[in-house]
Amino acid sequence: MSLLGLDVGGTSTRALLCSADGVVLGRGRADGGNPRSNPGTALEQLRLAVHQALGSHPAASLSGVAIGAAGAGHPEVRELLEQAVRRLGISAPLAVVPDIDIAFRAGDLGGDGVLLLSGTGAIAARFRGHALVQRCDGMGWLLGDRGSGVWLGLEVLRAVAAELDDRGPSTVMTAQVLTHLGIEQADPRQALVAQVHALPPSQLGSFARLALMACDQPHADPVAQSLVDQAADLLCGHASTVGAVADEPLVTAGGLLAPGPLADLIQERFPLARHVAEPVLGACGLAAEVAGTPWDAGHLSGLLED
Repeated sequence: MSLLGLDVGGTSTRALLCSADGVVLGRGRADGGNPRSNPGTALEQLRLAVHQALGSHPAASLSGVAIGAAGAGHPEVRELLEQAVRRLGISAPLAVVPDIDIAFRAGDLGGDGVLLLSGTGAIAARFRGHALVQRCDGMGWLLGDRGSGVWLGLEVLRAVAAELDDRGPSTVMTAQVLTHLGIEQADPRQALVAQVHALPPSQLGSFARLALMACDQPHADPVAQSLVDQAADLLCGHASTVGAVADEPLVTAGGLLAPGPLADLIQERFPLARHVAEPVLGACGLAAEVAGTPWDAGHLSGLLED
């Protein structure tokens, strides 16, 4: 019996093929496969990740499949993902759920608790019996996702623009952004405007790492530190809105909450927070559920961390 789990995000797609008794049979990784944040290329990335994970294993051998994807609460997104999987010749029972569902499952809190996620987007969610009962944010980068990678990346770019325009303080991130974008003009403002406007929303989050890196050194850049502090305040506010308290276990997920300066600030306020590095494990657990077989992630989480 083999199970396939997929974690479909805005910047990366991960696939894991494993047996019900915890043996890793294959892994796949591709660029963002979310049809909302990566229109036009998303489904091809999903297919690539699945093909890598399956390898020589026939699609017909699968007993259960589960996909966790941002936006999967929308019927059109769920239908696109279901169709993409079925076109690969996969006929096994299939579940398509929001990415927060698989991230929380990977935290193994027994079905009840709070998830705080900050990656491309940001959301806090409370679950009971693995069912979502309350959420805060996850509203998309135009209306919310405050404290997310896209939010922080935009704040980095705005801080850089403010310095170039003599409206804000100097920051080490300015030279880093210009170098990253290959801008060399004496007055780089118009080139910055043009290049940033051409980026898809999911790529704006790539600039968030500059703020995290500028804080993770003996003398933190004050502008970067202020932005990371704001992100922590926003994310902790989301968690508090869904009732998270300091003495309750908290599952964190998403690239921004991997070990580092932002995660440290969250840990100060929620000491029992634990980070899920591999949400795809939650998808495998759900795949086992739809296949009707017992599942124990056990030692897999340690094996999968890159």
